[in-house]
Amino acid sequence: MLKELKEILYETSTTTFFMSHDLIEINHITNSLAVVIDGKVIQNGMTKEVVNEPNVEAAPFLLNWKELYTI
Repeated sequence: MLKELKEILYETSTTTFFMSHDLIEINHITNSLAVVIDGKVIQNGMTKEVVNEPNVEAAPFLLNWKELYTI
């Protein structure tokens, strides 16, 4: 279903807000990412950059996630 959603968004040049705790889903469907902790955006940018180069505040969350799952 995510593949189809990504295709529809691309074909229609539509922007959408996708909220998830699942970085595998996020990595698959998004171009940009904002990391929000306690209601505060602590890092945002291109998904691959944020996931691969998290800032000091986002690092503990993202690095723990990457240890559990290969993305």
